[in-house]
Amino acid sequence: AMVRAFLSMLLLIASHTAMATTLTARVDRSTLSLGESLQLEISARGDSTVPMLDGLSLDVLNTDFYAVDISRNSRTELGDGRVETLTATLYPLRSGRLKIPELNILHARSPALAIIVQEPGAMMPRVVLRSGIEPNSPHVRETVLLWLDVYDSGSLVWSAVEAPTAPGMHLRELTQVRRDARIDGEAFKVVRHQWAATALREGDHVVQFPLLRANKFGVRLRYAAAPLKFAAQAVPGYVPVVMPVGPAPELRAETLPQDIVVNRPVNWQFSVTGSGLSENGLAHIVSTTLGAAAGMRFYPLKIEAEDATRSTTLLQTFHVTLPFQVLSSGDFEMPEVSIPYFDPQTERLNTVVLAKQHFTALSPVRATAVWLGGVVISIIVLAWPVRRALAALRRRHTRRCGLRRIARAEDIQGLKTALLKFDACGAERHQGSMTLRQWLRDASVTYKIDANLRGLVFQLERHCYVTNLAAKNFQEFKSTMLQNLKRLRLNR
Repeated sequence: AMVRAFLSMLLLIASHTAMATTLTARVDRSTLSLGESLQLEISARGDSTVPMLDGLSLDVLNTDFYAVDISRNSRTELGDGRVETLTATLYPLRSGRLKIPELNILHARSPALAIIVQEPGAMMPRVVLRSGIEPNSPHVRETVLLWLDVYDSGSLVWSAVEAPTAPGMHLRELTQVRRDARIDGEAFKVVRHQWAATALREGDHVVQFPLLRANKFGVRLRYAAAPLKFAAQAVPGYVPVVMPVGPAPELRAETLPQDIVVNRPVNWQFSVTGSGLSENGLAHIVSTTLGAAAGMRFYPLKIEAEDATRSTTLLQTFHVTLPFQVLSSGDFEMPEVSIPYFDPQTERLNTVVLAKQHFTALSPVRATAVWLGGVVISIIVLAWPVRRALAALRRRHTRRCGLRRIARAEDIQGLKTALLKFDACGAERHQGSMTLRQWLRDASVTYKIDANLRGLVFQLERHCYVTNLAAKNFQEFKSTMLQNLKRLRLNR
């Protein structure tokens, strides 16, 4: 009997609460264009002593609306008891006939509300939002492409897009990509906002894109992209946390010198390009997989990430510097460096290996001797062309001096004296000829003496002993002599 009475009391309290609590919902407009907003107000009235709307969730609206600026307040009115109000700004996710469903709290229900979202007209441009992730079902720690495409006619001015809200994921912003596209024959300008996304846990994920803000002729428009949902697959338990998940990374190394001096520090540099990499993970992998090498001492490595602020791909490049020292002379081989990774396509562990390099370690004394030997050989190799170049310079200088002496001659005797001292080859043995005929014999050994020059020398000899030339004729004769001497060529 006591149990029956207790149950009756509970039923009486529940029925009284249900009758005492009312729930209403209303909007400021029921018809709007895509990009515009509406205000939703939900009111609960009753004599309940506990908050009535604290348990009310707006998640049921996420299918068709994006809710922002949610606020709650409560007051007490005479005769109506406690009044609680929840207000929210809703942006439709698509056009068409939408519905705000019934809301239920404390056995009270609010009626469903019909909302008509019109397609943009002549004054309001059409905007299409599409999002995705590639591939659709990534593995944990696999870096994939998260994208949001914004289609419009190009007449809107868009504000910067903030990063999406993605719990359990790491996002790295990539550079926007622009292109042209057509939908149902209509031309659009497309801007792709993209991020390198890495899921940090398995299971379902929800990416909530920020509200996109646009402006046209002072009219503020807001567009809400639908949340993106996907599931991340788990990687096998035997895959270490530091191991990258994704396609095979690429290794490139700088070529070491063929000869390295003993006990002199040298930097071995190589780069790793791939996705799903990190500085700490790469440092652990290289330190763990670096093979031992007798006669060599390695120092802590240094890893620097290449600046990727304007990257358009998922790939990142890390530059690795590994200082080392060779302790003894001889032939050496750099130890093997391998980067293991988990391939999500085959779901198997693979490894990429950096090709080994060979070099010779020289003692400081031998290195100095090799250097000096190289210097000596270089000097020997360069000595002959340098000597020939100097000889050519001397010949040119001597020839110019001889031509200047001939040009300065004022009479026949002065011209003869200048010609006897003329020697274009600059031979050190040449001290000048005694007679003009001797000069011809000596010059014929060195030069190609043609008939014109030989005739001029004979004329000069006759003028010295037979006749003297007038000043005008002398200048013409000297000019002709100079022209023939300038054309002299050495015998080869």
